[in-house]
Amino acid sequence: MQHTIEEVNDFTKKLSFDIMPDQYAEVVNEVVRDASVNGRIKGFRPGKAPRNVLIKHFSKYVNDALFRRVINPCMAELLEKLELSPSSNPILEEFSFKDGEPLHCVVTFEALPKFDCPDVDNMELTSFIPTVTDDMIDAQIEVARNNLANITDAEPDHEIAMGDCLDIQYLAYNKGEAVPGKDNLARQRVELGTDNLLKELETALIGRKVGDAFSVDAVRPETKEEVTIDAEILSVNLKILPEVNDDMVKDLDFPGVSTLDELRTHISGLLLEHQKNVIQNHLDSQIVDNLSKAVNVQFPKSVVDMEIDRLITNFRDDVQRRHQQEASLSLDGWLKDENLRSEFEDRAKKGLTVWSVVDKLVKKWDIVVSDEEVEKDLDKILARYGIDPSQTPEAEMARITKNIKNMRRNDLINRKVYDRISSTAKITFVESNRSLQYGLDAESETTLQPDLAGEPTILHVDSPSQVVNDSAEEATPSSPPDQEPTE
Repeated sequence: MQHTIEEVNDFTKKLSFDIMPDQYAEVVNEVVRDASVNGRIKGFRPGKAPRNVLIKHFSKYVNDALFRRVINPCMAELLEKLELSPSSNPILEEFSFKDGEPLHCVVTFEALPKFDCPDVDNMELTSFIPTVTDDMIDAQIEVARNNLANITDAEPDHEIAMGDCLDIQYLAYNKGEAVPGKDNLARQRVELGTDNLLKELETALIGRKVGDAFSVDAVRPETKEEVTIDAEILSVNLKILPEVNDDMVKDLDFPGVSTLDELRTHISGLLLEHQKNVIQNHLDSQIVDNLSKAVNVQFPKSVVDMEIDRLITNFRDDVQRRHQQEASLSLDGWLKDENLRSEFEDRAKKGLTVWSVVDKLVKKWDIVVSDEEVEKDLDKILARYGIDPSQTPEAEMARITKNIKNMRRNDLINRKVYDRISSTAKITFVESNRSLQYGLDAESETTLQPDLAGEPTILHVDSPSQVVNDSAEEATPSSPPDQEPTE
């Protein structure tokens, strides 16, 4: 196929190509035969109109067939040969067709950057040895114990102590003026000992009684600002905790757990599973960071803007969903695009880079995901999103299912790529007795090659929406010509 490629700017390409008559003749012949039998042209009896008249009169159908069955596949084949990936559908600039002569097309498009697939073998990563201690188990039991606590009103002469639940109102001043912010609340429900109050205020509450009003000097830790707090105790409740024994365990109503020893074993298993997921997410996060730095590429502004739009939409939907029950929470100003675009720009560029590298690795390693893998546990995924197929319209269900399958396929591709990288990585293991959520103590280190089998929670980078066509065959030029082909 004859073609020329012109660099309009750093990202925009102009592709001109000619398609020979033998590549499109059969398609045009089929349209002409059908038009001759079923079409009607004034001045001609059925089946008697000349070929050139039929092509001109039914040019819309001829052009549509040429684009769907000839131009798009040929263009996709040419783009693959040239190793060019349009960031969106190419725009048709020129189109000329005369039966029996080469079909000429000119399209322009922004191309994703070209780069060599980086070497990701022997990536240096850190990981942790999962550790469950008695202290961790005891902390979880204490949480369960607090969930079973009975709350009762305190006697009027009760002296406040740690663990009591209070209703207080207070106002913070600095040099006689009220200080704006979270320290000024008309009324707040707090539990002493949970670090929800300024430490000076919490200390001043100990030993006081309901109805007491007082002032205390404090320092706001985030600003180091000295303030004076006027506070009043409105009510006091006592938390009556159950004894830690088998009776408490039965009240928790965990399936198959009826004794304290069984509860400890159950919690130990949950903590271990949680730590494995945290460990895998930590590995994935490092892999993502390393992949984002593996190549230095720039993307067209339109592509970055499109990815920012996608991230903002997802973020806004997530925030609204999380806070939809909080009628008093106003998010409109905070969630405006102009307030979020700068926040998401670096994340969008990083995600595009990682996605592009992963795509290269998928092709290099011939990674595939079968339909069976995608459809596995689909019912559970629908249930997780609260979707009942029996209560959802058929067309809507088909759309939802398609989107979830695409998301699932992307997750599985990422999982296989990350596992492949981990299998050759040099991983330094750190043993720690601290909860993995709060950091690690690098007390003992050893370098091993781990077995990373299993299906942990995956930290993935989504394929950017509408950035690249799902397949080259779908690279349909925008704005097909309305003009009739040249005679």
